[in-house]
Amino acid sequence: CARVSPIAEAVDALRSLANQYEIHIVTSRPHETKGLTENWLRTHGIAHDKLDFLEDKTTSQINFCAFVEDKRETAYAMVRRGIKSFLIDYPWNQPLSEDPSNLLRVKSWREIQAHLT
Repeated sequence: CARVSPIAEAVDALRSLANQYEIHIVTSRPHETKGLTENWLRTHGIAHDKLDFLEDKTTSQINFCAFVEDKRETAYAMVRRGIKSFLIDYPWNQPLSEDPSNLLRVKSWREIQAHLT
């Protein structure tokens, strides 16, 4: 984790979005990595208000106005809950058939930022 660099445009987008929104990071990493994860976020200046560790992100009780994800199944589940969801497009999360109409498949954090500002 310590040697992994963040996506530069994600850092910039989150800083900008933090001026308008509360940023809640929900991760499915093991809770034992909390200290390492908090340190990594702080070291890289990742803007956020809250950090949650949940085995299943879809069980979060947060009333999200938008959700960003790279796992297709999680993004689809959030869409079914009525949450605007952005799925960052990667080879591993291509649709099995057609994406739900209220899912926004994006190529970059700049696109996410443009949709939310």
